[in-house]
Amino acid sequence: MHRRQKMLYIVLSYILLLNTGSVMTDAWALAPKRSRIAFSSMRDFNIDIYIIDSDGRNLRRLTNSPANDVFPAWSPAGRWIAFQSDRDGNREIYNMESNGKNIINLTNNPAMDSSPAWSLDGNRIAFHSDRDGDLDIYTMDANGKNVRRLTNNPADDWWPDWSPDDQRIAFTSDRDGNYEIYTMDSDGKNVSRLTNDPAMDWQPAWSPDGQWIAFSSDMGGLFDIYIMDINGKNVGNLTNNPLDDELYPAWSPDSKRLAFVSGDGFLTDLEIYVIDFDGKNLRNLTQHPADDLFPDWSETAVTHSVFSTDNLIETWGWLKQSDK
Repeated sequence: MHRRQKMLYIVLSYILLLNTGSVMTDAWALAPKRSRIAFSSMRDFNIDIYIIDSDGRNLRRLTNSPANDVFPAWSPAGRWIAFQSDRDGNREIYNMESNGKNIINLTNNPAMDSSPAWSLDGNRIAFHSDRDGDLDIYTMDANGKNVRRLTNNPADDWWPDWSPDDQRIAFTSDRDGNYEIYTMDSDGKNVSRLTNDPAMDWQPAWSPDGQWIAFSSDMGGLFDIYIMDINGKNVGNLTNNPLDDELYPAWSPDSKRLAFVSGDGFLTDLEIYVIDFDGKNLRNLTQHPADDLFPDWSETAVTHSVFSTDNLIETWGWLKQSDK
């Protein structure tokens, strides 16, 4: 099988395979923060979601299900983690507290729903789905209501990621015959193509400071992590690894580092690495023989208690529609 086809097969295979809060208090704002990365791993002979500190310490397993739990996505203040799971026999978007508790099904649709991405205000989640016959980008409220289709194209539109001002969404599409990176307004209008080359450009990740979009591309042969301006200019190869494939970029909250997945040219022995924005200080974060995939980075409160509550801008979209 061609390597690019195998890459698509692996990703698509992984795809196929609340509580009420109170008013935000100073306790939450003053709570100590920890930089953590959520990811999926097969280390316990099943694909579950884990979190680990960005220095590689304090590994913790969040889900423990015979299902496949993949594509974890932190909510802006780190209170929730959305993810895809087939635990009900179908690929759906779920949400859980960042301690792994209170899991709730958000989509509940017979189609495939995947790759959740939170808006910065915490009110909406973007995702891709084939519920209308082909892969398109959708948004929904943080409680799963008010689903809206943003793209309507016979091509595959997938892998959405919000700009930090919630005004634009980056995504991958082959609508022009090749997988490229596009952006559009958050209502689906004003689609703009950012990359234009014969390589496969995909998995866009908008930097939290709004200045850059990271993505994975095989324009150099194997897949590497690239960075470009938000208008598609000044493309640079961050990882530049001639031996391994580098995939799934995820920015640190301060936009100074990126996490990504690296594996050999046969896409085996997948590990999560961290690298500085300038390409220095590369570090293997997971160091485990099982495959570790789909990192997402957040700076979150160390604990959640009844006295230190949700960040109001994040949870208002959820809470104002809960328990109706």
